Amino acid sequence: MRIENLRQPQSWIGELWIATTATGAVTAVSFLVAPMTGHVGIALLYLFLVVLAGLTLARWTVLFVASASALIWNFLFIPPRFTIYIEKVEDVMLFAMFFVVAIALGHTTNKLRGS
Repeated sequence: MRIENLRQPQSWIGELWIATTATGAVTAVSFLVAPMTGHVGIALLYLFLVVLAGLTLARWTVLFVASASALIWNFLFIPPRFTIYIEKVEDVMLFAMFFVVAIALGHTTNKLRGS
């Protein structure tokens, strides 16, 4: 069975709504678990969201999820908080991974849908 048969057709506004809602939900959960996991654990939650989006949503929507997740994670959870500044190299690498994963998964699922 092909992937496009499993995927329900949705408008880009519908996909954007799903992406925004899912990102908001992960952000809410992140505030609850942040004291236990720190900002690196939160990054993994957002990265998991990007992976799920890559498997189900269109390429541009996945890039939107990756961008929103990376910026929210940077602004709300990486010290110094409430800035768009990253001090540690590890955090820069994690920040970049949002986009690497989004592009790789978006490309792969587009190829699978097309074959």
